[in-house]
Amino acid sequence: MLALCVVIILLSLAFIPAITTVGGPSGINSQNTLGVGWLDQRGYNYIFYSYNLWGDPLSGTRISVVIGEGGTNYTASGTTNSSGYAQLLVNAPAVSDYSGSQSISVKMGSGWETSSGGLGVWEAGKLYGTSIGGGGSASIVADRSNSSRLSLIVLSAGADGSRPEDYGVFWEVGTGAIVQYQNDTTGMTRLGTLADYVGIFPVDVPGNISEATTLLVDVTDPSGAVISSSYIPAYELATASSSVNPTSMLYTYVTTVPNMFIPLLAIIAAYSSFGRDRVSGVIESVLVRPVSRRGLTLSRYLSTVAALSLAISLMFALLFFMTGLYSPVALDVASLVLITATQLVVGAAFVGLIFVLSYFLKSTSALVGVGIGIFVVFGFFWNVLVYSVASSLGATPGSAVYLQSTIAADFFNPAQLAFLLNLYLSNGASYGLTLIQPGLYRLTPLTLALDAMAWVAVPLMAIYYVSARRD
Repeated sequence: MLALCVVIILLSLAFIPAITTVGGPSGINSQNTLGVGWLDQRGYNYIFYSYNLWGDPLSGTRISVVIGEGGTNYTASGTTNSSGYAQLLVNAPAVSDYSGSQSISVKMGSGWETSSGGLGVWEAGKLYGTSIGGGGSASIVADRSNSSRLSLIVLSAGADGSRPEDYGVFWEVGTGAIVQYQNDTTGMTRLGTLADYVGIFPVDVPGNISEATTLLVDVTDPSGAVISSSYIPAYELATASSSVNPTSMLYTYVTTVPNMFIPLLAIIAAYSSFGRDRVSGVIESVLVRPVSRRGLTLSRYLSTVAALSLAISLMFALLFFMTGLYSPVALDVASLVLITATQLVVGAAFVGLIFVLSYFLKSTSALVGVGIGIFVVFGFFWNVLVYSVASSLGATPGSAVYLQSTIAADFFNPAQLAFLLNLYLSNGASYGLTLIQPGLYRLTPLTLALDAMAWVAVPLMAIYYVSARRD
């Protein structure tokens, strides 16, 4: 047990220096924001939608709008809700010429992204695109089921901010010289109908994309009049990728590398303290003493879990100490406690499984073989099994449907508890994934707690039952 802890700690020494070299650009951004605006008697109104790689809503995105006119700045700020929306009102007078400026800042994660430019003249009764980075109120996201395909995400609203009803969405691919903002949809392809503020439409982007390629998106009201036009430049017409930051990589490490060994550590401990004696019959000699079969089994279970918990706690305490000394990023105490507690549950679950199996298997070789088989399946081949099932259902790795299938399956594997916890704590930023809103994937404190309690309670109740019966 001590030897495996030492191995894990030594691995961390080789890993920590590599954290400083991690990072990279994205193709499709893993987090983005679209916006539309309109003018009324109150001032400048905005609706923003914050979303991830697949167009799923992101809550907690901070947005600030500054309108400058005549040396005076008018500001409004807010945060996106659980549906990904934020609605802002800037009480600024209507700009009568083109001297006004508009600055929109969005904070997603640790940094701010700002888009600034001339405000221009806004007319009442018209809708204006205000997405970060320009291009209007449409962009590209990855297809939810097939990560190699693209979809178009469109944000629109009525001229008074009302929810769209029966709005048409059209698109056209061409070059910068051909595709311009236009007032009709002649020659464009209709993608579908927008029945809410946001719509996502699968598209087939041509393979011969050049730097001059652009994509024009028009939205029409029920009468067929174009109410907004957006263009998407060539660099956005790329397949999805994502980046990993040092903090995410550190949290990924402390929830994956130890997780590869802790189940094996638990299996060895359970076999050594109880399983070997149980299947070989040695334990029967102990039962001649005034102790019940159930009492003996439970006492050995609790002592094994206690020793394993002490070893795991010391291991993570050392990892915390070393990352504080040598890593450019450090673990926060609250997250470390949660991760450690999760690994204690993993250890207890595998100890319980071996204790239960020892009552049904009749030889030490069978118990060792089954124990190793459980470790290999749960620890190494689980993702292969998930991949096979998800692929048969049409989901591809990197897609939202594939992630949803993975999360659902991982609730049935105690070795994946740390993965689920890290996914929840990082909102998906770890493991090279895009940002997600965990609640949309049934990943909440309640579901995590219930899953953890089940993996401790069910084996323990099974031990309590089978330990009372005689062979």
